[in-house]
Amino acid sequence: QRCYQAADAKADAEIAKLKDKYQTKATSLQGQLQAAQDRAEVLEAERKGKRNDELLSTAGSILGSIFGGKRSRTSVLGKLGSAAGKRGRSDAAKERVEAQENKIQHIHHQLEQLEAELTDDVTSIDAKWMGVAKEISPMTVPLERTDVKVTQLALVWIPVP
Repeated sequence: QRCYQAADAKADAEIAKLKDKYQTKATSLQGQLQAAQDRAEVLEAERKGKRNDELLSTAGSILGSIFGGKRSRTSVLGKLGSAAGKRGRSDAAKERVEAQENKIQHIHHQLEQLEAELTDDVTSIDAKWMGVAKEISPMTVPLERTDVKVTQLALVWIPVP
């Protein structure tokens, strides 16, 4: 019984060390995840702004060139070229958002791996110490003459009634 308690205590001590080690890694990954999510929100807002700017600018430019005073072909083509440039910027913003979302998924995957590693380590520590506790068997230790020491010699007399 005491052997199992001692093994449990040793296993708990090793698991506490692991907890500290993995807690540091988990805290770091959670900080990275929060920063990545914040960055993704900023990039998404930027993407929406560029998309709206592209739509409004394109519609305004084309409608203005068609219905406005300038009706030349070069004017309309110039406005279309400007719209294409804005389209490229909004596409680039979309790609940045997608890249950030991939980064978030990667961090989630790292957190899952860390959790799996911790579970495996805890299981192996528990199995190791339970194995040690099970290997212990009772053993008789006979007394030897050198193990006994007489430290006080006394004669006791008890009267019997």
